[in-house]
Amino acid sequence: MHFFFLNRCYVCVAYCNGLIYAMGGFDGSMRQKSAERYNHLTNQWSQIADMNFARSDASAAEFDGRVYVCGGFNGSEPMETVEMYNPATNEWTLITSMLNKRSGLGMVNFNQNLYVIGGFDGVTRLKNGEKYDSLNKCWNYIPEMFSPRSNFGIAVEL
Repeated sequence: MHFFFLNRCYVCVAYCNGLIYAMGGFDGSMRQKSAERYNHLTNQWSQIADMNFARSDASAAEFDGRVYVCGGFNGSEPMETVEMYNPATNEWTLITSMLNKRSGLGMVNFNQNLYVIGGFDGVTRLKNGEKYDSLNKCWNYIPEMFSPRSNFGIAVEL
């Protein structure tokens, strides 16, 4: 049995097409851009293509059969970049950046839309959120939460 999963923390994870994906993180000295996926049928991890940017404290979600990774921390500042992984080609592509830099954000696919909420912009915790418009390839603000927050769990009940 081969395990590629590196010893690291602050990794983002997503479930896509029956596989669990783990991306980025912090190994104690550097942010990572590596990514792996776990196949429960074979009980094995396999390495996939590296992301374009090293990041920890990011968030990830599946959308339209692909894995999206938003924001995070690059070791110097929070990030606004968004990357999309296509399992069919084993490639990461940069898409339109979010409106805010965010680390420790929450991200979810709800009603076939990507939502990011909260996080830390390098100065303050955020209570705003954004929704990705895949048709127009842009992010738009959504109504704010009552309280700012970062580093929290988020889920959608199906």
